[in-house]
Amino acid sequence: MINFIICDNNKHILENVTNTINKIMIGSNLAYKTYLFSEYNNAFEKELKRKKSNSVYILDIHVNQISGIDIARKIRKKDQNAIIIFLSQYHHLAELIITEEIMPLTFISKYKNYQVKLQKAINTALSILNAHKHLKLQEKGIHYQIPLKDIMYITHDSVDRKSIVITDYTVFRINRSLSEIFEQLGPEFKYSHRACIVNMERVIKLDMKNKLIVFDNGKTLDLISNNHKKELREYVSNY
Repeated sequence: MINFIICDNNKHILENVTNTINKIMIGSNLAYKTYLFSEYNNAFEKELKRKKSNSVYILDIHVNQISGIDIARKIRKKDQNAIIIFLSQYHHLAELIITEEIMPLTFISKYKNYQVKLQKAINTALSILNAHKHLKLQEKGIHYQIPLKDIMYITHDSVDRKSIVITDYTVFRINRSLSEIFEQLGPEFKYSHRACIVNMERVIKLDMKNKLIVFDNGKTLDLISNNHKKELREYVSNY
């Protein structure tokens, strides 16, 4: 899922940005969602704090007396991998923004051909996100890219015959076997049970006595089989 978070107090600009995103994303068949805001208000702050994957922020610099640069600093503290694009009439601030430690992708002036430039910037953002390690899936013609770092574990529902990918922010139910999914995963993913694959990079504690796995966000899982105890222990001891 690609998440586009846009803030601009100009309704016409919001519409144009949305149309540009739709034009690109519908052709890509990638799953995506847009979040539109006309000001940096409580609703925007709430969305900013919500954990999401593959985030692309398109921000104006000055909205309701709040600096988009300050907003970008907040974003960067929360998410080092988020893509930040500035779209603003304050072109004289472009050099300042690029030299900031907020690592924006680009600055686009609203004065000239901004939709063409925005389209190029979004395509670049998609290329950057695609270069990250993802679990890539396709369901009903829609392509999903789930960052591996966001996955806690994957289980199999024998009744529905679906694999269930558990992340911090949502659950994906897909028509693939665990073995098929396992082939796409990195070495940090290990079977803890014949019906469960765990991202060991997210594990902070293995309670073998109670057969309990504790993740870095405090959530737990009780799927450890005797057949996989040794492999789990070895991974923890090596890292």
